[in-house]
Amino acid sequence: MLSGVTGKPIPINQQAPVAKALLGFNEIIDVHAKIQHDKKKLKARDAIMNEINKARLGYATVCFASNNDLGHGPTIVRGVLNPRSIKPSGLSNLKHLHENGKLNQYSFEPMFQITLVIRKKAFKYKSLAQDIQDVPYPMIDWVKNLPDVIKNSKESLAMVTDGNHRATVCEQLGAELKKHFLAGKVALHDMVTGKANSSATMVNWDVVDQSETMMREKFSWHCVVYDWGQSFYFPIIRN
Repeated sequence: MLSGVTGKPIPINQQAPVAKALLGFNEIIDVHAKIQHDKKKLKARDAIMNEINKARLGYATVCFASNNDLGHGPTIVRGVLNPRSIKPSGLSNLKHLHENGKLNQYSFEPMFQITLVIRKKAFKYKSLAQDIQDVPYPMIDWVKNLPDVIKNSKESLAMVTDGNHRATVCEQLGAELKKHFLAGKVALHDMVTGKANSSATMVNWDVVDQSETMMREKFSWHCVVYDWGQSFYFPIIRN
């Protein structure tokens, strides 16, 4: 049974089956060279890869400057099915790429995609690219009635299973822009609802206007998207 960030076991019925397979993917690669002449293990590996391929829905771009795609998506859970701790050295390496203007280039390389497992009811399938080389990938199109979907949902709708460091560094680097972006949303809400507009006088509207565009340009990442609802048996391949 998998354990979450608190160390407590996650019940089997709450574990995303695709995520379980993806978490074992590195193990499959690690032992690949050792099972070339083991037909039984080769067959098991091929069965896993076939199920993973069936669960893959496509490719999209998601902004990780916030944990919900700047308010357009559901909360994207991190560090649960993949409880690997965030290492400062890993974040520092990514921040160094950002300082040298290379993070954006890195984030749009297919081989460095973030792996997302999403429930189909949360987004529009047709918004995904179907070819891994069809870059840049389109922004994912979340369903327009998402607030109702979230309110009526008893489970998480989206989860990162590989890419916690990449998503975390985007959120950290985009914090200042996000602050302006959220301040603008609050001020705009106050103005629309006729509340005291004191908040509006404190907002740099030029920065607000540019903030979402800048966050999407600087802190988005290419993702491979899997169907959270795809269920299959995941055998562990061991030496």
